[in-house]
Amino acid sequence: MELKLQNIGKRYRKEWVLRDINLKARDGEVILILGQNSAGKSTLLKILGTVVKPTVGNYEIDGEDILKSPSNIRGRISFVPEDPPLVPELSVDENLEFYSWLYGYKGDFHSLKKRFGIIFSDKPCRYLSKGMKQRMSLAISQMIVDPLILLLDEPTNELDLETVAITKDLISEMASRGVMVFIASHDEDLVSVVDRVVILEGGRKVFDAEVNEVMEKRLVEIEADGERKYVPSKLLTEMKNYKVVRIVGIRESLELKTGGDRHKNFIQTQREMG
Repeated sequence: MELKLQNIGKRYRKEWVLRDINLKARDGEVILILGQNSAGKSTLLKILGTVVKPTVGNYEIDGEDILKSPSNIRGRISFVPEDPPLVPELSVDENLEFYSWLYGYKGDFHSLKKRFGIIFSDKPCRYLSKGMKQRMSLAISQMIVDPLILLLDEPTNELDLETVAITKDLISEMASRGVMVFIASHDEDLVSVVDRVVILEGGRKVFDAEVNEVMEKRLVEIEADGERKYVPSKLLTEMKNYKVVRIVGIRESLELKTGGDRHKNFIQTQREMG
């Protein structure tokens, strides 16, 4: 199955928050959408989830026009927002019971609690930590029957290491089941569990490449012969007598290689990066 976005744009009043977004995905592919705040990441996820309708552009899955009939696909989309949509006054179990009813989930939600390390039952959700709320949201995402798409919005933001590990395991598991996974984040460490990296800046896509290609182009700041310089990480195996100062971020690597112009189109960026 193939998902395709063509020339997607979204405008709120006079402000365009997304422009000219073209994107393809296939079964089991994990795509990391990187960008700073207000880059358009969350809006793109909401369009993929049929929560928001684009102002312009086309959204298709295997040739079917999703914008004309979003209800045909909505029941197979699992969305984990940055702020879990829990009912704060209800307990952990009451929230899980509610979502079980809402999604028609026939499984045992107690097994989901065990799987995601949710240790409370009667505690109102308003008293849960951010990490435990995220685990609740991940558990609820598994109540969707036969999901086609999993959308994760800032899934590791300010979370403890155990919850981050649980999230990464879920991403890998869903991909192995053929689910398309889209992750909107500014956390570049998630590159370890993805197939492709897309970078948004100012509502436009400025980079799109397979993760292996991204890692080959990523820069490393080193100290050699009394000076500091940036070199592609793939060249380190050919070098001697150097000290690694830091691994440069993906977005920073691109800016350094393109002279700081963050709004070049993908083809031009690829050409300049060689």
